[in-house]
Amino acid sequence: MVLGCILIPSTPYFSDDYYRFFWDGYWFSQGYSVYAATPQELALYQDLPEQLKTVHAALNSPKYYAIYTPFNQVLYALPFWLGFSSIAGFVSVVRCLFLAIAIAGFFGLRASLSRLKLPAKNAWWLLGSPLLWMEGLANLHVEWCIVFLAMTSLPFLLHLKPQGFALASSAIALKISTFPFFLGLMLPKYSSRKWLILVLSFTGVIATSLLFIQPHEMSNLFQSVRLFAESFEFNGFFYPLVNGLVSSVLGYNAIAYTGKGLAVSAFVFIAILWLRYKRKNVSPKQNILFVQWASVAYLLCATTIHPWYLLLPLCTLPFVPNRFVLAWSLTVFISYWFYQDFRVQPWWWLLEYGIPLLYAGYPRAAYALGWNSSRVDRR
Repeated sequence: MVLGCILIPSTPYFSDDYYRFFWDGYWFSQGYSVYAATPQELALYQDLPEQLKTVHAALNSPKYYAIYTPFNQVLYALPFWLGFSSIAGFVSVVRCLFLAIAIAGFFGLRASLSRLKLPAKNAWWLLGSPLLWMEGLANLHVEWCIVFLAMTSLPFLLHLKPQGFALASSAIALKISTFPFFLGLMLPKYSSRKWLILVLSFTGVIATSLLFIQPHEMSNLFQSVRLFAESFEFNGFFYPLVNGLVSSVLGYNAIAYTGKGLAVSAFVFIAILWLRYKRKNVSPKQNILFVQWASVAYLLCATTIHPWYLLLPLCTLPFVPNRFVLAWSLTVFISYWFYQDFRVQPWWWLLEYGIPLLYAGYPRAAYALGWNSSRVDRR
C-alpha cells in the first residue's frame, strides 16, 4: 500500500495505453459515445482542446473504435466527473480507485486462504509479484481490478452467496473475456442453481452494458475486437512456430487461419480438462487448479500475449503454486523489448519461455533421474 501511495501522482512509464483511457474517459464524460467514432474521426470533426491534441498524438491505435467495455468507460470518466481534467489528475484518481479495490481484495484473499486452510503467507505469491504492481497499479491496466475483484468474490463464491456472483459480474463487466475464468471456478461442481445464477448474472451485465451503447454501435466494438484477434500478433508461444510453418507453405501470413486453429485447440484442451474434472467430486483447490490450467492453455495458444494478461493465472498462485506461472511472470518482462520491434527474436523467445519450462520441469526430471529425490518437490 505504501508503494501504491508513492505511485499515485506518477504517470505510467512502460505503457502508453493510459492515453487511450484518458481519451475515452473524456469523451464519455462529455456525453459522446466512444463506439460511434474513432479518435482519428473525432480529431477531424471536433475542435480539440490543446491537452486533448497532445493525447491524440500519443494514442497507439487512433484508427480503432474503443475496445473497452462501457463499465471501463464509466471508470475512466469518473476523474472528469470529479473535476480532475489533467493527465496527472486522471491518473491519480484512477490509481486511488485501484488501491481501494485492492484493499478489499486483500481481505478477500485472507478470508479465502483461511477458508481453504492455507497459510496466510501464501498471499505473497500474488502480492509479492513485480508483474502485478508494474502492469496493474503502475500501468493502470484494468486486470488489476479484475484480480482483486476475483479475490474479493472468492470467499462468497465458495459458499454460493449472492455477493460472490455480484462481485464476479462486476469483474466480467470490466472485461467480458474473463467470463470463462469465473465460470471455471464453478463448472467442475456445477448444479442447476449455479447455472441459473451465472446466466442471470451474465444477462444482467449485458443488459446494463446496452444502457451505455446503442445497438448499431455494437458492430463497431466487434470490428475492433475482430481486427485485434485476426490481425495483431505479439509475444505468442505456439503461434510464431505454427504460423511460421503454415505461412511458409501458403506463401503469405496465415494469422487468420492459424489464430482460429490455435483457439480451437485451446478450447478442445479445456473441454477435455473440464470433462476430466466434471466426473470427480473435486475440492475448491482443484477447482482453482482447473482454472489455472485453462488460463495457461488459453494464453499459450493466443496470438497476442501482453504481460498483463498473465495476471489472471497469477492470482491463482496463493491457492495452487505453479512453478511455470511463477517463472513466466518474471521472464515475461523480456517482451517489453518486443514493443520496440514487433518481430519475435528467437533468442528472446527462448529465454522468455525456455526458463519457465526448465524451472517447471526440473523437479520431475530430477526425480525421474534419481537426483536427490528425497528433497525434490514432485508437485
